[in-house]
Amino acid sequence: MPKKFTVPERLDLFSVSGLTALLAEAQAEYDTVFATISAATVTNEQLDELEGLQRFVRTDGPAALADLKKRDERLHALSAEPEPVTASATLRVADLVPAATPATSAPVPAPLVTRSSLVASAGVPGFENGQRLTSLLDVARAFEARSAGHSAHTAGRDSQVVSMSPVAQLVRDYPDEYSVFSDQGDYAKLLAVGDESRLPGGSLIESALLRYEALKAAKRPGTDALVAAAGWCAPSETDYSICLQVTTDGLYDAPETQARRGGVRHNTGIEFDTIFGTCTPGAPNPTGYFNLTEAQVAAGSPTKTCLEIPCPSFVDTRLGVTGLCLTGNILANRGYPEFTAAFVRGALAASAHQVNREQIAAVVAGSVAVNLSAAAPWATDVSVVSEVLSAVEMAIVDIKYRLRLMRNASLEVVLPYWILAQMRADWIRRNGGDYSKMICLADSEIMAGFTCRGARPQFVYDWQDAFASCAVSGLPGADTPINNLPATLQFLVYPAGTWIRAVSDVITLNSVYDSTKLATNQVTHMFTETGWAMVQMCPVSRVYTVPICPSGRTGNQQTITCPA
Repeated sequence: MPKKFTVPERLDLFSVSGLTALLAEAQAEYDTVFATISAATVTNEQLDELEGLQRFVRTDGPAALADLKKRDERLHALSAEPEPVTASATLRVADLVPAATPATSAPVPAPLVTRSSLVASAGVPGFENGQRLTSLLDVARAFEARSAGHSAHTAGRDSQVVSMSPVAQLVRDYPDEYSVFSDQGDYAKLLAVGDESRLPGGSLIESALLRYEALKAAKRPGTDALVAAAGWCAPSETDYSICLQVTTDGLYDAPETQARRGGVRHNTGIEFDTIFGTCTPGAPNPTGYFNLTEAQVAAGSPTKTCLEIPCPSFVDTRLGVTGLCLTGNILANRGYPEFTAAFVRGALAASAHQVNREQIAAVVAGSVAVNLSAAAPWATDVSVVSEVLSAVEMAIVDIKYRLRLMRNASLEVVLPYWILAQMRADWIRRNGGDYSKMICLADSEIMAGFTCRGARPQFVYDWQDAFASCAVSGLPGADTPINNLPATLQFLVYPAGTWIRAVSDVITLNSVYDSTKLATNQVTHMFTETGWAMVQMCPVSRVYTVPICPSGRTGNQQTITCPA
């Protein structure tokens, strides 16, 4: 019987060529063992052997080989003759200090303050208690390491053993001014969370523009893997990397507070007409407000009336939970942990989009619906650029009048991401103008079109797409590729600070051991849930519906019907 491969204890004693040959030998041993097992016949001893070989071939061995190569490079550098030093050479401070940034460069926004940290729980193999996990890959590795030990458990006959082992915790450590503890003083904290003056630039719009410029200048992230090409006249190599393109881009942005007691007790603010009342032609001054002539004052008629301040009503908004549960095969986890890790990463990102979908839906449900589809001029002007920008500004002006807001106040406008493509399609079909400028209509130009109208736009995923409505066709992202982008648009409009996201202080990610699953080599990799609620702090929030068509038509080419 051939002797089993044994991983040496001291890898630093090998040469580069010797360790390379050893890695090839270990890979051959791994392939031989893996080819002889199945889910029905595999033993714990074989799984342990495969795990050890895999760790050596993919982690420990390559790391030791890289160290040996660096050692050889250093020895080679030391053996070479040093270059002569010129006595007259002068080292200046300017040679060591990078050139200063020109004064004309665009301002860079301050980095986002991190008030949350993802840390490993106690008992996770290979991780210290409280060790910070800097990426989703670290989280996936922690789950794989914690779940690998489940196969060693056994349950008694006719009994079921279920246990939940913490793997990681997302700890939200917000300062007191962003945390809700009790009813005393919480309302002022909630209002402060939505105060746009605390943002970089002093306003929501300026902060959005600064952040947009910073993101535009940042390097675009690449995919997780490159596919290796197969050589001619040679067997193809197996590429174990995984192309994972799921990200957490396009999520809805809202002021956030930490609800330490599972909910927030608040009121929804005061509208202008709640204070002033309803006036009618001929009697423009409701109770409590008067406008009298000198003669009326002398005569004591009419009687001056007073407005009584009402008692406010409070709403108790409690946090709900949204979660994720993942199961997997123990044998697959041992044989191909890279795929398990990549799937966990993708599942965590998908979970973020699920939460995003539910939060946007909650804001839409709490907003007043306004349908412009049958109203003039929106029913006849079904282009995109003029329709969207004009409808958004109309909504902003209406809300500013309704609440008597500051005329330069910022209003949040939330739209689906695909509207950017519809605006560009409409723009490029226009006749006349400078075609070299028309061919792009860059994001920055679209942003400027919104911001000059007092809007801070957000272009989000998970709303008015296939994932939001579980559609299999007809919407962006469906199983069946679409022929056209949607011809109807919804957008949210509300003053800054109207909606606040309340969140739980800790999210626990658990690995679950269930003895009944082990009979089929199954393990529950992950169970996690997070508490959240969308809290409406101010009274006016609206969701508008408008028809759109990227036709490129302009006012001179069509007849627009306006209301009488």
